[in-house]
Amino acid sequence: MKSLLVLFAFFSSYGIRLLRWLSIVQQKEYRLDRIILFLKTPEGQREFLRLLPQKKDFSKFGLKRPKITPRILIISSIIFVEMLIIVYLLVAVAFQINGLTLLFYLLSSLFIILLAVPLLVILAITPTSFLVYIRVLFELFKAKRKIDKVKPIIIGITGSYGKTSTKILLAHVLGKKYSVFKTPKSYNTKFSVAKSINDNFSNQKIAIIEYAAYKIGEIRLLANWFKPNLAVITGLTSQHLGLFGSLESIIQAKSELLRALAPESLVFVNGSDMGVLKIIQASKRDDLKIIKTDNEVSGLQILKTGLNKSGRLHFVWNGQQVNTKFIGIHYLEIIKIAILIAKKFNMTDSEIVDALSSFVPDDKFIFSFVSKNEFLIIDDGGTTNPKGFSAVIDLANELNLPKKVLITSGIVDLGIESSIIHRELAVLSKKTFDKVLFVGLSGINEFSQVFGDNLLSDQDKIIKYLLSLDKNFVVIIEGRMPGWVQEYLK
Repeated sequence: MKSLLVLFAFFSSYGIRLLRWLSIVQQKEYRLDRIILFLKTPEGQREFLRLLPQKKDFSKFGLKRPKITPRILIISSIIFVEMLIIVYLLVAVAFQINGLTLLFYLLSSLFIILLAVPLLVILAITPTSFLVYIRVLFELFKAKRKIDKVKPIIIGITGSYGKTSTKILLAHVLGKKYSVFKTPKSYNTKFSVAKSINDNFSNQKIAIIEYAAYKIGEIRLLANWFKPNLAVITGLTSQHLGLFGSLESIIQAKSELLRALAPESLVFVNGSDMGVLKIIQASKRDDLKIIKTDNEVSGLQILKTGLNKSGRLHFVWNGQQVNTKFIGIHYLEIIKIAILIAKKFNMTDSEIVDALSSFVPDDKFIFSFVSKNEFLIIDDGGTTNPKGFSAVIDLANELNLPKKVLITSGIVDLGIESSIIHRELAVLSKKTFDKVLFVGLSGINEFSQVFGDNLLSDQDKIIKYLLSLDKNFVVIIEGRMPGWVQEYLK
């Protein structure tokens, strides 16, 4: 009976640990550099040492598991083969051992197997990399043929933040007059861009593509396949600093998009972000036409900006009142970029105003809703970076509600700058929020030092607190939330 209990405990622990690590490597896009960086963080180290299942692992929202894809199925099959080999070797050795020594050997073997789950998963990724490489090349060649046949105007967007929101808004505005293709969601890698072109490009006149990277050279490679005709730079921040190693490397990587442009090409940039100038300088291109959103340079006159009671942005442009569904003043910069590009594409003021007024932000933007307990929830779209975190703090300051609560999971991939950045954000947050509910590990020490007893990180205490909120509260969500949090915020 005891042996059966031991085996049940092992297999339940092994199964849950395997599912969690398959989910982790999938979230890290199967990239060894991102997995290694994760293992260097407190969250990664805690996950590596998490051998036994927890109560929440047996619930629908608590069990962390991967999305079922062909690659996950192949990796799982390889892990199964790895396990068969390990079991065979263990049994072969066990036949040579007797008595209590055998029991100790078997228990030790089960423990080592459980501990080695992350290594088994990482080893199983390697054989799939070659298959993925072949698949990516196939999609790239196929997509390039489609693009080269039609030769649409390609608008390339890069930056440390705001790429997806800029792309979505710009596609909506230009779509009022032209046929426009855009890569879906936050697709910005070689495979995702090529696959979306193959699946959805149907001879549109304009193609809007995100160009992103985790290291130098990735944007250059993507731009070689799909050469942009004009570019947008949204801004610079320390996003993925742990992977790049330094801010200078991020600057060099983003500047690769500008180096791919033909002479005299237009580059639209966020004039309020000084980091953009560093990206332009790093490109070493003085033959490009730089158009900034700064009013004095572009002639773009936007006046009387403000937020209504729901936090929605309104302003006056060229004498016309524009009431938008954007939540937050910070969206004004991507609106300016959209206006400037639309004007270059000969759209009229009325067409632009109509497009801006009719645009409905999706879940890639900040959105708001009222919970069943009638408190206001403002969600920052499931992703986070230092710039976006600061922007949502500013937004909370603008809201006229007596009690403000922040729920965050912290910011990942910041490397050695993580502690400094999180402490700065914690100090800023302290001026605005009454309480912080922390549901991650990256940055939790810094926020704990600043908020003290006004920070909750225990799941049961967070749930109890959320159930106590009423219509006098506003809850700001910053970052990716686990399933159990989403359940209690409905």
